[in-house]
Amino acid sequence: MSPKINITVGSYVRIKDQTTIGQVVRINKQKALVSTDSFHICLPIKDIEMVMLKYNGIPKKKNKYNQANGYRLTRPTQLKDPVLDLHGCNSAQAQYELEKFIDRALLSGHSQLKIIHGKGSGILRNVVRNYLRQHHLIRRVVENSPMHCKDGVTIAEI
Repeated sequence: MSPKINITVGSYVRIKDQTTIGQVVRINKQKALVSTDSFHICLPIKDIEMVMLKYNGIPKKKNKYNQANGYRLTRPTQLKDPVLDLHGCNSAQAQYELEKFIDRALLSGHSQLKIIHGKGSGILRNVVRNYLRQHHLIRRVVENSPMHCKDGVTIAEI
């Protein structure tokens, strides 16, 4: 009998009864947000299983980035324009994209971020604003300033 391996954030998993493989982005109680090449999906942990990805140990051609143990370490991509458009995202995708966006904006030295969530029924707007209010790096959320935002936009200051 093999020892049970706990699924954690960053683990590669396969959706049971499928060939789809993805990476765990977030774990909430007994559910995991799994990111695949083409979609994000929230699943009960019992419906996924850990997979081990093999590494062939042969680094690709050398480049200007540091290499350690055959893995390439890259610099984070610079964020030229601090604007995130969340049209078409659901709540889980929006939170995931927002977290990545805040990290990249911080590393790029931006202090003001523009998040476009659209007007719609307000569900995505509420998710974005609640997330920003609770985020430890966000100093201020500007919601209704005629100079900075329209109905479908929220401004956040780091």
